Order: sequence, then structure tokens, then C-alpha cells
Amino acid sequence: MINNLKQIRELYGATQEQVAQAINVNRVTVADWESGASKASSSNQEKLSIYYGIGPEFFYEKDLSDEAKNLIIATGEESKRIAKTSNGQHSKEETFHKLFESLTFQQA
Repeated sequence: MINNLKQIRELYGATQEQVAQAINVNRVTVADWESGASKASSSNQEKLSIYYGIGPEFFYEKDLSDEAKNLIIATGEESKRIAKTSNGQHSKEETFHKLFESLTFQQA
């Protein structure tokens, strides 16, 4: 089975903690997904897809093409640029955390 989650996160330039914060899971869950100990649910794959800016098929189904890798890197760099130019006032992880938290609350 293909598992590109760790490579995607590293290309993006995020820590497991940042990813976990953004999609409202704990860091150990992200580590388990990356190691293959467990698989992200379809709803978490959707969140990861939005966060990384790529389709969820790249997590477990498709090898990463050079085009996909370049997109992940560019998306990560843009996220860091926004955080830097806002003097830390805007964090993609914090923004996504609030968004996904509100969506989870509404679904409950």
C-alpha cells in the first residue's frame, strides 16, 4: 500500500504537531498515519487535502508526481510567507483549526 503522508508533510515543511493542530487531531494520530499503524479516515483525508492543497488520492493511492511535489512545496512556502509577513498574526494551522472545529461542532 502506498503511504505518502510523511513525504507530503516534509515537502510542505510542517511538523506533525502543526498538521495535528490544523485538522484537530493529536500528534500521535498523525505519527500513526505516517507510520502505517492506522489510516486517516475519509473526513480527515478531506481536511488534509484542503490543508496541503492536493487531492486525497495522493495520500494512499497514487505516487507523487513531480507536479504534485512542486505544488505541495509551493503551498507550504506560501503559508510560511503569509505567517512571516503578518508577523505571526496569521497562522494557517490556527485558521484551519478554527474552521474545522466549527464544522465538526455543527455536524455533531
